[in-house]
Amino acid sequence: MLIHTADLHIGAFSRSPLSSASLYALERIAEYVLTEGAEVLVIAGDLFETPRLENYEHITRVARTFRRLAGEGVPIVAVPGSHDSSLRGRSLLDVFREAGLVNVPGFRLDQKGLTLHPLRVKSYVFYGLPGLRNSLEQTYLSEGKVFFEDTRDGGPRILVAHTSVKFAGYDPSTYAHRYGKISMGGNEILGRLPQIDYVALGHVHIPLPVSRRFTGNIAYPGAPVGRDANDVWETLALRKRGFNRRILAVEPGSGHAEVRSILDDFGVDVGVVRSGYTEPDELLREAEAVLKDLGADYKCLIVSLENVPPDKRPEVEKLFARLAAERGVWIHLRTRLAEPGKLTLDLRDELASIEELEAEAVRQAVEKLGLRIDPPRLLNLLNILGRERSPDVSKTVYVEQVVSDAMKVLEEMFRGEK
Repeated sequence: MLIHTADLHIGAFSRSPLSSASLYALERIAEYVLTEGAEVLVIAGDLFETPRLENYEHITRVARTFRRLAGEGVPIVAVPGSHDSSLRGRSLLDVFREAGLVNVPGFRLDQKGLTLHPLRVKSYVFYGLPGLRNSLEQTYLSEGKVFFEDTRDGGPRILVAHTSVKFAGYDPSTYAHRYGKISMGGNEILGRLPQIDYVALGHVHIPLPVSRRFTGNIAYPGAPVGRDANDVWETLALRKRGFNRRILAVEPGSGHAEVRSILDDFGVDVGVVRSGYTEPDELLREAEAVLKDLGADYKCLIVSLENVPPDKRPEVEKLFARLAAERGVWIHLRTRLAEPGKLTLDLRDELASIEELEAEAVRQAVEKLGLRIDPPRLLNLLNILGRERSPDVSKTVYVEQVVSDAMKVLEEMFRGEK
């Protein structure tokens, strides 16, 4: 039996009361691995928020948890996610791999495509599909350029993949714009792969399917905590439906796997303050009342400022900043962004990361200006033109690469390819 998790994003919520929540979640997951008698812990990408962490305590706690599992004879299999990957080719995940604490299935990227190497761990054969920059792994999948080095080893075959797919009627992009337009279907992917008994997915933070038990060969466990306000909102939405964050206990079988959700709050509780505005002090008192009902170690409070007059918002922000510092609470103040007299974009506050704000702004601008341009390609072009030069790359090579990459995107745009 496997325990399947993904998207811990250790290092997210930096310098906030939630900064260690993902570490607590990892430690809870390790407890489940041991109490459930799992043979292997599978982490389907984005173990870390960034390729490198400056927080020594976080690194130490991860190492301690991994050493504990290794001491109990439970190996960890992980693939790099889009956040784990480093442009320089080395990341913290590589450090744990070289220390013998994590097994990372190998792959080769060349002109032919993406070749995945088998990795034998216990009674299983693992392949790893990494999450690449600009979701390039989806391009390789859709073009049939993902290849598997075969193995004669017996036992269940597990593909650990950090990417966005639709399956069984679930389309992650209907839950949140941040998952982008997803063209690949799970059945389409499975049809192009060798015999795979289970696809352990990562990248999509919402659990899919939202079921306690199911029989299938592909699933997203969802993020145990997440990395921004989007995930806190999703946690609240899940709990309103009687569900929660989770990990998956997977029993691979011939053709299908038996999958069981292990639900947990991972130490996070969420409250919401929604009311008609009167005065800042009254809004603060309502927040205090909501906080009294939050019992977990990591308390999150979402406060709506839609009814707060603009001239009162600085005072409200100071009050809640003080409350967050004094009570150790993560607080998200929701507003709407718009600039009168110019192109108005409805950028929702739950789009907390700059990547999500950029994607949504480009999408709305293209739509409202009536441009016949694919928004992801336009965003890709903007990212290429704004790319920073790495210190180990000469200016000449940097300019040549930027021009080359930009020209490829422009050619696609002007050819009208969709």
